[in-house]
Amino acid sequence: MKKKIVKVMAVLGGILVMAGLYFTIVKAGIPYQDPTPKMIAQYERHMWTGMVLLLAGLGTGIFCFVYTVICFLRKKTKSGAINFFKKC
Repeated sequence: MKKKIVKVMAVLGGILVMAGLYFTIVKAGIPYQDPTPKMIAQYERHMWTGMVLLLAGLGTGIFCFVYTVICFLRKKTKSGAINFFKKC
C-alpha cells in the first residue's frame, strides 16, 4: 500500500514540476522593457505561482527519492540496522 502512495506522490511531484516550469517559462517569460504596473503585477504573480509549484514538486520528488532509498537500504540490511521505518 505504501509503495502505491509513494508512486502516486512521485507522479504528483512530476506534475507539479511541469506546472511550475510552465508558469515560469511560458506564462511569465521574459519581462517587458517598459511594462505598465498591471504587466508588472501579472509577471510577478505568474513567477511566484511558478516558483511555488516548482518547489512543491521538487520537495515531493526529493521526499519520494529519500523514502525509496531508505526502503532499499532496509531490504539490503537483514539485521535491521536502519530502523527508520517499521515497514516499507
